Amino acid sequence: MPDTDYLCFHFLHPEVLGQSDRGISLQRHLNKGLCDIGRDEVQQPHLCYAGGSECWEWLIEPIQEQIAVPSSPLALPEALDFLDTTWRMAFDSKKPLLQLRGTTNSAKLSQPSTTRTQFESQISALDDILKMMSIPDDLLTNPDKIKKDQTFLRLLNCLQSRLEESDYQEVGRAIGILQSVNKVRVAMQHSGASPELHSNFTRLGIPYPPQWEDAWDRVRAATIEALRIIREKVLFYADNKT
Repeated sequence: MPDTDYLCFHFLHPEVLGQSDRGISLQRHLNKGLCDIGRDEVQQPHLCYAGGSECWEWLIEPIQEQIAVPSSPLALPEALDFLDTTWRMAFDSKKPLLQLRGTTNSAKLSQPSTTRTQFESQISALDDILKMMSIPDDLLTNPDKIKKDQTFLRLLNCLQSRLEESDYQEVGRAIGILQSVNKVRVAMQHSGASPELHSNFTRLGIPYPPQWEDAWDRVRAATIEALRIIREKVLFYADNKT
């Protein structure tokens, strides 16, 4: 196939002819093919290139990052524990960040996920834990405007006045990952394969359609990284507060 990097994405089933001299190949060119969107321009295949017909298109798909799969099933629960410990160091040793009501959800985080049902269960357990973060009103700059159940907004508000702008922006991006976990849970439970589900899968590095074991590994890896960033910024504040 000549110049495949520049051939229109919609050009299918190409017939390629070659010219040779005494058995030595000199040139290949497109003779005919089909267009998957039914354009008549395909009758002139030599124009189905970049800079040829106006209908030419090329699809560039994002490359999914190679994630580092957590080495231990306990990596995610440990990341949550580390953040909670750091939070107590920074604010109040008697007031944990995570208000866990039982051990079932924590146990689920260490389990594998090979089906959609298992994935939904795992991500629901993770989201439940994240939504149980407790940030007291006295740590907020405007507690009257942020409800108790707006966990991520409370966390952002708490850290905004305590971090440098660049550090706060990093925390904001990390919390955005945690928000995507919540949005995936909601989308899967209420609206099936919605655009909201697709966009948040992408944000979490999950190819679509998902392979559920891989999807859970990616959620775990993304969440662990987000928790690491938040933990480091909270620890920096704890080490430098007056």
